[in-house]
Amino acid sequence: IRLHSKIEYAKMARRIGLGVPEFQLCRSMDDVRRLDPLKEWAVKPVFGRANTDVHHLIPGNGVPTISINEDRQYIAQEWISGNRYCSYSIFDRGVLKVHGAYPVLETIDGSSCVYFESCHHAKIREYVELLAEYLYPLHGQVGPDFVETADSLVTIDCNPRATSGVHLWSGTPYLAG
Repeated sequence: IRLHSKIEYAKMARRIGLGVPEFQLCRSMDDVRRLDPLKEWAVKPVFGRANTDVHHLIPGNGVPTISINEDRQYIAQEWISGNRYCSYSIFDRGVLKVHGAYPVLETIDGSSCVYFESCHHAKIREYVELLAEYLYPLHGQVGPDFVETADSLVTIDCNPRATSGVHLWSGTPYLAG
């Protein structure tokens, strides 16, 4: 839950010193209306995936009606413009066995990546290693997503499951064993 819940992940990431955008839990439309109207926000379900029901609030454009309630809470994250990256890692009892990062270059819907080109990004690897250290003895798959600006790298959510990043190893035997 700490990894799949966008609010719990943001709290944990902040607690362990990882960069995260400003965020707030929204339990109702009143919470959304109270967001700083001079900032851009991403408002998305606490438990969601693949950019489903994500609302981009832009100053001056009004606030859309979102079906928010105690059973379907949302997180509002300050919108960060920059280069987007996804990562995919596998841990075996706290030991990093597989790691890859890739820029979000081409998408179907503005979110789902359809082009996978591995890149070396030392800061993303450091983030993933710090996350694993905190969650020791983490055993399984994690896929944090990131946005990088000229002066910061922030994590915006985490996928605690197999993600499309597994494509980075297609045609290789490196995930076996």
